[in-house]
Amino acid sequence: MKKFTLAIITLLLIALHTQAQIKNLQDYFNKVDQFLATNVKSGKVNYKGIASNKTNLDELIAFAATKQKFGSVNEEKTFYLNTYNIAVIKGITNAYPVKSPMDIAGFFDKKTFTVNGATITLNGIENDIIRKKYNDARIHFALVCGAKSCPPLPSYAFKTEKLDTQLDALTKQSIQNSNFIKIDNKASKAAVSMLFNWYKDDFIKAKGSVINFLNAYLKTPLPATTTVEFYTYDWALNTQ
Repeated sequence: MKKFTLAIITLLLIALHTQAQIKNLQDYFNKVDQFLATNVKSGKVNYKGIASNKTNLDELIAFAATKQKFGSVNEEKTFYLNTYNIAVIKGITNAYPVKSPMDIAGFFDKKTFTVNGATITLNGIENDIIRKKYNDARIHFALVCGAKSCPPLPSYAFKTEKLDTQLDALTKQSIQNSNFIKIDNKASKAAVSMLFNWYKDDFIKAKGSVINFLNAYLKTPLPATTTVEFYTYDWALNTQ
C-alpha cells in the first residue's frame, strides 16, 4: 500500500512539473516577471536565496536555450533583454558567494550560455546581438551587469507590448537619479556613469552628443558648455 501511495505521489509530482514547464515566449516573459518580482527589491538581487534553490532560474535558462520563433523584431528584442539579465544572475549564482562579477574569471567574455540555440557570452548577447541589431541606446539602462554602478535591475520583466515605454521609463529613471548623474550647476559640470564613455558612440548616434542624450531625459537641460566627467565604476555586487 505504501509503495502504491508513493508511486501515485511521484506521478502527481511529475505531472505538476510538466504543467509548470514554460510553453512559449509569452509564458517565458511571465515567468521572468514572477522570478524578478520575487528576488529583486530596489534594484538589488537576492543571490543567496536564488543560489540555495535554482529550480525556477534553471527553468528560465533551459527555455532561453531553445531555438525560438519570434513574431516580431520587438518580441526578439524583448527576449534578448530579459535573457541577458537572467543569464547574469545565473552566472553569479553559479559562482556564489562572490563580491563582484569581476571576481568570476571571464564572466563577460569567456563564460558561455546557450541562448536561442547558439553558444554565446554575455558580451556577445550585448554587443553582437542587442547593440548591433536594434540600434537603441536606451538598452544600456535595461541591461544589468550585476554591479552596484549598473542601472538598477527592475523587479519586472520586459514585455513586448510595453517595451518602448519600459525602456523610456528606465532611461529617465537613471538619468534623473542624482546618484547616477551628479550635476554641479555652479561649476557647470556633470559626473556621469562610465557607461556614457564605454558606449559613447551609441549615445552620439542616438542624439548627436552625450549631453543631448542626457537633456532628452533631464527635467532641467544642461547647457551645451557643460563639462562631462566620468566617475569610477563600482563593480561590487548588486546584492540585497
